[in-house]
Amino acid sequence: LSAARAAEDKALGGTWRQPQTSVTLAPTNSQRDGVTWAFKFRWAKDYQGVRDVLYEEGLLDVNVVPGMTVPKGMEAEVSIRSKSPIQSVEPEFPSQTESAAAGEKPKGTHIYKVKFAKLGENKLTVHFGRNQYSTLEFFVTEPLEALIQKRAAFLVSHQQHRDPAKWYNGLFSEWDMLKKVLRSPDDKDGLADYILASDDPALSKAPYIAAKNIDYPDAKEIESVEYFLKNFVWGKLQMTDREKYPYAVYGIDNWKVNRESKPADRYGSVDHVWRTYDYPHMVYLYLSMYQIAKYYPDQVHYLDKNGYLERAYGTARAFYKYPWEMAHWSANELGNYNELVIADLIDELYAVGWKDKADLLKKDWEGKVEYFVNDQPDLFYSEFPFDPTAFESTGAFARYALEQLKQPSMTLKVKAADVERYVHEQLACNMATRGWLEPNYWQIGVEGSMRYMSQMGGWSILDYGLYYAKDPYPYLRLGYASYLSSWALMNTGTAETNYGFWYPGQENDGAAGSAYVPQAYGSNWFGKSQPRGAWQYSGEIDLGFGGALRTAATIVADDPIFGLVAYGGPLKKTGMQAEVIPEDGLRRRFHVIRGRQRLHLTFNRDGFVAGQPVRFDDSLGEISFTLENRAPDSAAAHSTEMSVAGLPAGNYEVTVDGGAAQKVAGGDAAQTLSLSMTGKKTARVVIKRT
Repeated sequence: LSAARAAEDKALGGTWRQPQTSVTLAPTNSQRDGVTWAFKFRWAKDYQGVRDVLYEEGLLDVNVVPGMTVPKGMEAEVSIRSKSPIQSVEPEFPSQTESAAAGEKPKGTHIYKVKFAKLGENKLTVHFGRNQYSTLEFFVTEPLEALIQKRAAFLVSHQQHRDPAKWYNGLFSEWDMLKKVLRSPDDKDGLADYILASDDPALSKAPYIAAKNIDYPDAKEIESVEYFLKNFVWGKLQMTDREKYPYAVYGIDNWKVNRESKPADRYGSVDHVWRTYDYPHMVYLYLSMYQIAKYYPDQVHYLDKNGYLERAYGTARAFYKYPWEMAHWSANELGNYNELVIADLIDELYAVGWKDKADLLKKDWEGKVEYFVNDQPDLFYSEFPFDPTAFESTGAFARYALEQLKQPSMTLKVKAADVERYVHEQLACNMATRGWLEPNYWQIGVEGSMRYMSQMGGWSILDYGLYYAKDPYPYLRLGYASYLSSWALMNTGTAETNYGFWYPGQENDGAAGSAYVPQAYGSNWFGKSQPRGAWQYSGEIDLGFGGALRTAATIVADDPIFGLVAYGGPLKKTGMQAEVIPEDGLRRRFHVIRGRQRLHLTFNRDGFVAGQPVRFDDSLGEISFTLENRAPDSAAAHSTEMSVAGLPAGNYEVTVDGGAAQKVAGGDAAQTLSLSMTGKKTARVVIKRT
């Protein structure tokens, strides 16, 4: 009976996408003085069981690849399984939608293919059964690569304060999409101090920019991050290596309040450097800047690569040290956003010969992994009793433990049976926090209100499907939908669409909301009431976009429902040959998952040339592609590391532009080759069985 509320919501500016119904009741004691609804409850033992119940009751069991947030022009496939007959599937915007039935499979499964041209919300209405209908709600974005690059550019051009007279000079703060203004500690709009200049909202933005610049370097963006580090972080937000607590990071409310506090102030809350959540953001930032300095040394000016690596290490050690020493706040007992990069930092420390530092940090890291595997903590507990923000971390701990079990000289103190239990426990918890059966973009693959953990936790689901699952395909579907999901919160567009679906206007092109209000008119975490849609402030969403950078991949999968499909690009199959054009946003990771066959092809830098295919035959006897040099100076000496795993048994030669061959062998173990890109804009790479 939502029509009674419709007028009120509409007057407030609220919107609703479904028909709103009403019932008029007759006077009391007449024949029509009431309405009766009947409900049927059934038990199901698992997710597939729920799908089977939907089918058995004549309703719709829906699966979608690659997800329900989809880039413009990227083909989506929808499977609808039902006992009821399907009369039609109607697009909301027929002139801007390509849709077609793509066959029927046993047990009433119908496959449809669809491409959307209209940005923003798009519905497919399924008419079935006895005058029944259901809606499948998609959100269409600009291409993923445009989103990734636009977001970084917007943060630099619209969300950084540059005023040497202000204590927050260099800060990346909150852009108000409603009023089209950058907020600050001096202009709060009612926002808490920590949202504007501390904590996860403020500290997530620079790391995203830095991580994006590993793949797409831009001198202006790199300079912006270094300005932030020089003017807002070192000696301000973060203690220097010469201060009382070297590398310590100040927590809420902000560094100025903390540094100016005296023992009698704020209940004695001085030297507030024990909030563990703040540290991994800075580790991620320094490690990303280290990679930029390593790959593009002429683009950095604040520190060199060793300086950034030292800062990353010092901050990581401080993460484990000060919170416990000063407040008995253990870094080990809770998962923290972005902390998974500490494992990469350890690997890099070993690679450059900083063994003593690597050994110390590895002991810290493994202590935490052991705690989660062996002590069975409450995985839903984080800042609050139920706060599922740690599933990126718990997935990373599971991955690390699985990989360590393969090592003959393992130092991790765990048992295989405990690792197996923990892997499935954390995976089940992660999946339980996100939608899977609901066919709409704000629920499928989404954690909570489409916030940052949709993408961060989604990484570990997709990673499990790619590398470990016996039946990978359900995890690929859910994990990739999670990767795509929160891009719907970005406000982007073209002049034709007035630069944005949620908050139009060129000033907002590249802005983003922190999460999503599903009600016609509701409220958000910032204390604001608003119509349905993305929040007006970005808050913590750049944590999610950073997680998306770790996830982006093109995946060819032989799905039992859809057949051979590609996540992240168009697929073409001719006879024994297949080709796919990577359009996943980064063009740096490529996987083939078919039966027992699992090919993983990844690069540490550079990437596949835009618009050109990766080609391979059914036997994976030959794989070919063109690699692009993304260094600003292509003449500068550099090589790209290519990791390949999962080639079928045999011996292979790898050639670059037909030059001298390098040899690799088939097998599951990853092998790394160095491909010279010096002086090349592009290079043709062929992997061929001999």
